[in-house]
Amino acid sequence: MGRQAAGAEESRRRRESFVGFSFLARLGVENEPMSSSVIVKNPEILGGVPVFAGTRVPFQALLDYLEGGQTLDEFLSDFPTVSREAAIAALEEAKALVVARLK
Repeated sequence: MGRQAAGAEESRRRRESFVGFSFLARLGVENEPMSSSVIVKNPEILGGVPVFAGTRVPFQALLDYLEGGQTLDEFLSDFPTVSREAAIAALEEAKALVVARLK
């Protein structure tokens, strides 16, 4: 399989494999209401999984991409319904939660 085909396969796999949300669970905020309008939880959208507002894209997808070494631009290319501003705002909120937990 060529590099481009392998990359496309990896992107497809990531989009389809959002089963656990360990990052949020480790922070202890998995079941807390999201304070931001950038990330929302609605039981009628993906069973209540935190998603980017106005989309069906799980926030965890962004974290998985970054953890896997992919860039923000690659994530945005694969999930065009998420704006750069929304992705950055979500990461800033996650950072604030981590920093608050460490205090």
